[in-house]
Amino acid sequence: MVSLAGVGGTFMGMASSWLFWILIVFFTVGTVFGSLWLRKRAKFIFPAIILQDIGNHKVNVMFTKVGWFKSKKILGGLFDYSGERRLEAKDGRMVQKGSTSNFHEVNYKAGLILREKADDPKILLAIDHLELDKKSLDILYSIAPAEYRDACSIINADAEKESMSKWETVAQIMVFGFLGIILFICIILVIQYSKGQMAEADKIYQQALQFYEKTSSRLSTVPASTAP
Repeated sequence: MVSLAGVGGTFMGMASSWLFWILIVFFTVGTVFGSLWLRKRAKFIFPAIILQDIGNHKVNVMFTKVGWFKSKKILGGLFDYSGERRLEAKDGRMVQKGSTSNFHEVNYKAGLILREKADDPKILLAIDHLELDKKSLDILYSIAPAEYRDACSIINADAEKESMSKWETVAQIMVFGFLGIILFICIILVIQYSKGQMAEADKIYQQALQFYEKTSSRLSTVPASTAP
């Protein structure tokens, strides 16, 4: 049996070791900071789109997430405990003038559309309204609805059928007529071949019948043998 005194002595020896307490401290600190990091990560629940100006009226689109945080933080921003609530992006940038009235829908979820300031990328501005320019709107409105496009395609198809040229119709008739003639000739050849085979078979049958009759007549003329 294991001695309880020996186990107790081993435990006391470990407890008195400085390495044991260092491991305990590291494990505790790691657990606390890991929990705070997971807590902060869980707050980024809103999807967001960041529009970055790249010049010539073009933008670079970046996807991220934002969440609500308090302004006063400790432990390197891992724990927010007091202050004004504000929206922050996942990379740590604060959303200027961000509120629930600025929310759009990103992939059918409540989210934000943000614009990055060209001369100061640290500043993100929430876009309240997003509209296309007049030229893009004119192009968009000039496209007919789906039901009209389907009806137009049907009308065009009917018009193409009605406007088919005569030579195409004649060509189709000639092709089908040529195929019909070839089929008719093939049928005639098959019938003639079958007739020839039948005549040859009948000739062989007649020869066999004649041979049988001759053989039968010869057998009938042979006298029957008498016993000694």
